[in-house]
Amino acid sequence: MGNSVTNFALALVVAGGSFLGLKAYNASDRGGSGGGNAPAWISHAEDLGTAIERSKAEGKPVFVVTSASWCPPCRQYKKGALSDPSVTAFLQENAIPVYVDVDQHPDHAQALKVRSIPTTFVLNGDEVVERRGGVLGSGEIRSIVLAAGG
Repeated sequence: MGNSVTNFALALVVAGGSFLGLKAYNASDRGGSGGGNAPAWISHAEDLGTAIERSKAEGKPVFVVTSASWCPPCRQYKKGALSDPSVTAFLQENAIPVYVDVDQHPDHAQALKVRSIPTTFVLNGDEVVERRGGVLGSGEIRSIVLAAGG
């Protein structure tokens, strides 16, 4: 019994911490599907299925960012390297960029086996060739896309 009580107490602490963390950000901070201050390519990103088909036809890798509007590290990522104009230009030239909001597209998140957000994927066709968790820098984004043939 002691173990189940400990597990229940731990679950309450984790859930309570998550709840408190969410309350720190109000609705105006969340923005639309891309979250506040998201780069333009996010609002115009292709659907994952369409991008995979294009990848197969064109031989370009698919660059996928999985995120959510309520996620502070995701917003940091969107305001950082993903908003860098040189990264935007690089992605549009060398990859097919896709943004997946895990709350709006849980089916895509499940297909990619997203375990945490933000997570960045690079796919060749429908094959995942790179998976990186957390906030990436501009150089790391370029590196993983180039390694995948972009």
